[in-house]
Amino acid sequence: MKPGDFNLKVYPKKTAMLFNTYRSKERAKGLEELKYILKVRSKVLIIHYSCESFLNHRNRVPRITSIAIHNLETGQTKSFSIHLSAQIKKVDIDRLSEEARNKLEKETLTEFYKFVSKHRSYKWVHWKMRDQVYGFEAISARSLVSKRCFFISI
Repeated sequence: MKPGDFNLKVYPKKTAMLFNTYRSKERAKGLEELKYILKVRSKVLIIHYSCESFLNHRNRVPRITSIAIHNLETGQTKSFSIHLSAQIKKVDIDRLSEEARNKLEKETLTEFYKFVSKHRSYKWVHWKMRDQVYGFEAISARSLVSKRCFFISI
């Protein structure tokens, strides 16, 4: 088994669906999408990110703290984080001002968007990253806040 391989088997439905429900149709659609993703795995990136707590920041979009992108073909993961940026600069992130944290976030998002611009033709797989609270819209909003204006549709 090579890096990025999963012990995942998608069995085709050879029999008629016993139930013709919304849920069974969604499942069948999901299995078809999964088959496609595994077929084109060399052009598939899986993305996940973390941010500050949603509970403590009711008046603003929470700061993006890290973004991880996993290449399904190679098994390699590329990480972008304010913690890594702080470590490279040899600063203690716990002692930074809000302004300094914003600067680290801006650098992190800049590197992330450079990566995105080089991988626009890839398929991006995510879990519920679909709104302005948690998702690509939230990342874009934080880019605007950090005065790093990017509008890349993935």
